[in-house]
Amino acid sequence: MKNFGERLKDALLDAGYTQSEFARSIGLDRMWLNHILKGRKEPSLKSLVKILKGLPAGTSIRYLICGIEG
Repeated sequence: MKNFGERLKDALLDAGYTQSEFARSIGLDRMWLNHILKGRKEPSLKSLVKILKGLPAGTSIRYLICGIEG
């Protein structure tokens, strides 16, 4: 099962974002986002809200956070 960072990476690819573009658009440091994507760090609640608000409508929040599809 993929971790949060791997699922987020997939969501960014599906949306056509680069890591840098997405980090800039939501106001997060690119290196901090990189640590999240690689599973080295977990986002704080504040960062998680920024991430979720920055993703396109239709992105499955349930899958992204919990790994549950459908």
